[in-house]
Amino acid sequence: MTDRTKWLLLFGPTLTSFVYAATSPTVHIYFISLISPQVLALSNLINVGLGAVINTTIISLREMYRKYFLQIILIDVICFWCISIAGIEYPVVRFIGLAILFAISTTLWAMIMKDAINGILSGPKLTKWQALLESYDLYGAFLGGIIAVFAVDLDVEMCIMAQCTANALMGATDFVAYRRIGRGE
Repeated sequence: MTDRTKWLLLFGPTLTSFVYAATSPTVHIYFISLISPQVLALSNLINVGLGAVINTTIISLREMYRKYFLQIILIDVICFWCISIAGIEYPVVRFIGLAILFAISTTLWAMIMKDAINGILSGPKLTKWQALLESYDLYGAFLGGIIAVFAVDLDVEMCIMAQCTANALMGATDFVAYRRIGRGE
Protein backbone atom coordinates (compact mmCIF):
# COMPACT_ATOMS: atom_id res chain seq x y z
CA MET A 1 0.00 0.00 0.00
CA THR A 2 1.45 3.35 -1.03
CA ASP A 3 1.68 6.33 1.28
CA ARG A 4 -0.99 8.15 -0.74
CA THR A 5 -3.41 5.25 -0.28
CA LYS A 6 -2.66 5.18 3.44
CA TRP A 7 -3.37 8.90 3.74
CA LEU A 8 -6.64 8.50 1.86
CA LEU A 9 -7.66 5.69 4.20
CA LEU A 10 -6.72 7.77 7.25
CA PHE A 11 -8.21 11.09 6.13
CA GLY A 12 -11.86 10.08 5.75
CA PRO A 13 -12.32 8.35 9.12
CA THR A 14 -10.27 10.97 10.96
CA LEU A 15 -12.26 13.85 9.48
CA THR A 16 -15.54 12.06 10.14
CA SER A 17 -14.58 11.35 13.76
CA PHE A 18 -13.59 14.97 14.23
CA VAL A 19 -16.83 16.31 12.75
CA TYR A 20 -19.05 13.85 14.61
CA ALA A 21 -17.35 14.52 17.94
CA ALA A 22 -17.78 18.25 17.43
CA THR A 23 -21.39 18.10 16.24
CA SER A 24 -23.03 15.01 17.75
CA PRO A 25 -23.69 16.48 21.21
CA THR A 26 -25.75 19.28 19.65
CA VAL A 27 -27.54 16.91 17.27
CA HIS A 28 -28.25 14.26 19.92
CA ILE A 29 -29.59 16.70 22.50
CA TYR A 30 -31.81 18.37 19.93
CA PHE A 31 -33.32 15.20 18.47
CA ILE A 32 -33.58 13.02 21.56
CA SER A 33 -36.00 15.51 23.07
CA LEU A 34 -38.29 15.20 20.03
CA ILE A 35 -38.93 11.45 20.09
CA SER A 36 -40.34 8.92 22.50
CA PRO A 37 -38.37 6.11 24.16
CA GLN A 38 -40.31 3.67 21.97
CA VAL A 39 -39.04 5.30 18.75
CA LEU A 40 -35.48 5.11 20.04
CA ALA A 41 -35.97 1.47 21.06
CA LEU A 42 -37.51 0.65 17.67
CA SER A 43 -34.67 2.29 15.76
CA ASN A 44 -32.14 0.35 17.86
CA LEU A 45 -34.06 -2.87 17.24
CA ILE A 46 -34.16 -2.24 13.49
CA ASN A 47 -30.44 -1.45 13.41
CA VAL A 48 -29.49 -4.61 15.31
CA GLY A 49 -31.91 -6.98 13.57
CA LEU A 50 -31.35 -5.73 10.05
CA GLY A 51 -27.60 -5.49 10.70
CA ALA A 52 -27.55 -9.16 11.70
CA VAL A 53 -29.35 -10.14 8.48
CA ILE A 54 -27.03 -8.03 6.30
CA ASN A 55 -23.92 -9.43 7.99
CA THR A 56 -25.22 -12.93 7.33
CA THR A 57 -25.49 -12.18 3.59
CA ILE A 58 -21.87 -11.06 3.42
CA ILE A 59 -20.79 -14.69 3.42
CA SER A 60 -22.62 -15.57 0.21
CA LEU A 61 -22.82 -12.18 -1.52
CA ARG A 62 -19.34 -10.79 -0.82
CA GLU A 63 -18.25 -10.60 -4.46
CA MET A 64 -21.46 -8.89 -5.55
CA TYR A 65 -21.07 -6.28 -2.81
CA ARG A 66 -17.48 -5.65 -3.89
CA LYS A 67 -18.59 -5.29 -7.53
CA TYR A 68 -21.12 -2.61 -6.60
CA PHE A 69 -19.01 -0.77 -4.04
CA LEU A 70 -19.32 2.64 -5.73
CA GLN A 71 -23.10 2.27 -5.86
CA ILE A 72 -23.19 1.26 -2.19
CA ILE A 73 -21.22 4.39 -1.24
CA LEU A 74 -23.40 6.62 -3.43
CA ILE A 75 -26.60 5.16 -1.98
CA ASP A 76 -25.25 5.60 1.54
CA VAL A 77 -24.14 9.21 1.02
CA ILE A 78 -27.28 10.30 -0.85
CA CYS A 79 -29.62 8.57 1.61
CA PHE A 80 -27.69 10.02 4.54
CA TRP A 81 -28.18 13.53 3.16
CA CYS A 82 -31.89 12.93 2.42
CA ILE A 83 -32.65 11.32 5.77
CA SER A 84 -30.68 13.97 7.65
CA ILE A 85 -32.45 16.84 5.91
CA ALA A 86 -35.91 15.25 6.19
CA GLY A 87 -35.16 14.40 9.81
CA ILE A 88 -34.92 18.06 10.73
CA GLU A 89 -38.68 18.34 10.26
CA TYR A 90 -39.54 14.70 11.01
CA PRO A 91 -37.35 13.33 13.82
CA VAL A 92 -38.90 9.86 13.65
CA VAL A 93 -37.81 9.67 10.00
CA ARG A 94 -34.27 10.48 11.09
CA PHE A 95 -34.09 7.77 13.74
CA ILE A 96 -35.75 5.00 11.73
CA GLY A 97 -34.12 6.01 8.44
CA LEU A 98 -30.62 6.14 9.87
CA ALA A 99 -31.16 2.81 11.64
CA ILE A 100 -32.00 1.19 8.29
CA LEU A 101 -29.16 2.97 6.50
CA PHE A 102 -26.54 2.08 9.09
CA ALA A 103 -27.66 -1.55 9.12
CA ILE A 104 -27.49 -1.93 5.34
CA SER A 105 -25.20 0.30 3.31
CA THR A 106 -22.93 1.53 6.10
CA THR A 107 -22.35 -2.07 7.24
CA LEU A 108 -21.54 -3.12 3.67
CA TRP A 109 -19.28 -0.11 3.11
CA ALA A 110 -17.25 -0.88 6.24
CA MET A 111 -17.02 -4.59 5.40
CA ILE A 112 -15.81 -3.97 1.87
CA MET A 113 -13.09 -1.60 3.09
CA LYS A 114 -11.95 -4.04 5.78
CA ASP A 115 -11.95 -6.85 3.22
CA ALA A 116 -9.79 -4.81 0.81
CA ILE A 117 -7.27 -3.98 3.53
CA ASN A 118 -7.24 -7.57 4.81
CA GLY A 119 -6.42 -8.65 1.25
CA ILE A 120 -3.13 -6.75 1.24
CA LEU A 121 -2.12 -6.78 4.92
CA SER A 122 -1.91 -9.60 7.41
CA GLY A 123 -0.29 -10.52 10.70
CA PRO A 124 1.74 -7.78 12.40
CA LYS A 125 1.36 -5.40 9.42
CA LEU A 126 -2.42 -5.59 9.71
CA THR A 127 -2.23 -5.06 13.47
CA LYS A 128 0.02 -2.01 12.99
CA TRP A 129 -2.36 -0.59 10.39
CA GLN A 130 -5.40 -1.12 12.61
CA ALA A 131 -3.62 0.56 15.54
CA LEU A 132 -2.62 3.52 13.34
CA LEU A 133 -6.15 3.90 11.94
CA GLU A 134 -7.69 3.69 15.41
CA SER A 135 -5.24 6.24 16.83
CA TYR A 136 -5.99 8.74 14.04
CA ASP A 137 -9.70 8.13 14.56
CA LEU A 138 -9.35 8.79 18.29
CA TYR A 139 -7.23 11.91 17.78
CA GLY A 140 -9.85 13.26 15.40
CA ALA A 141 -12.59 12.53 17.94
CA PHE A 142 -10.55 14.10 20.73
CA LEU A 143 -10.02 17.35 18.81
CA GLY A 144 -13.67 17.43 17.79
CA GLY A 145 -14.65 16.84 21.41
CA ILE A 146 -12.63 19.87 22.46
CA ILE A 147 -14.61 21.97 20.01
CA ALA A 148 -17.88 20.51 21.33
CA VAL A 149 -16.93 21.44 24.89
CA PHE A 150 -16.14 25.05 24.07
CA ALA A 151 -18.57 25.76 21.23
CA VAL A 152 -21.72 27.34 22.53
CA ASP A 153 -25.06 27.23 20.74
CA LEU A 154 -24.05 25.38 17.61
CA ASP A 155 -26.83 25.46 15.04
CA VAL A 156 -28.30 21.97 14.60
CA GLU A 157 -28.78 22.41 10.84
CA MET A 158 -25.14 23.45 10.46
CA CYS A 159 -24.07 20.41 12.48
CA ILE A 160 -26.15 18.11 10.28
CA MET A 161 -24.67 19.62 7.10
CA ALA A 162 -21.16 19.17 8.52
CA GLN A 163 -21.94 15.50 9.22
CA CYS A 164 -23.33 15.01 5.71
CA THR A 165 -20.28 16.65 4.16
CA ALA A 166 -17.88 14.54 6.24
CA ASN A 167 -19.76 11.41 5.20
CA ALA A 168 -19.51 12.39 1.53
CA LEU A 169 -15.78 13.16 1.80
CA MET A 170 -15.16 9.84 3.51
CA GLY A 171 -17.07 8.12 0.72
CA ALA A 172 -14.88 9.78 -1.88
CA THR A 173 -11.60 9.02 -0.10
CA ASP A 174 -12.61 5.42 0.64
CA PHE A 175 -13.62 4.79 -2.96
CA VAL A 176 -10.40 6.26 -4.35
CA ALA A 177 -8.35 4.26 -1.83
CA TYR A 178 -10.32 1.09 -2.66
CA ARG A 179 -9.59 1.54 -6.36
CA ARG A 180 -5.91 2.18 -5.63
CA ILE A 181 -5.72 -0.98 -3.50
CA GLY A 182 -7.35 -2.93 -6.35
CA ARG A 183 -4.63 -1.66 -8.70
CA GLY A 184 -1.89 -2.62 -6.25
CA GLU A 185 -1.06 0.96 -5.23
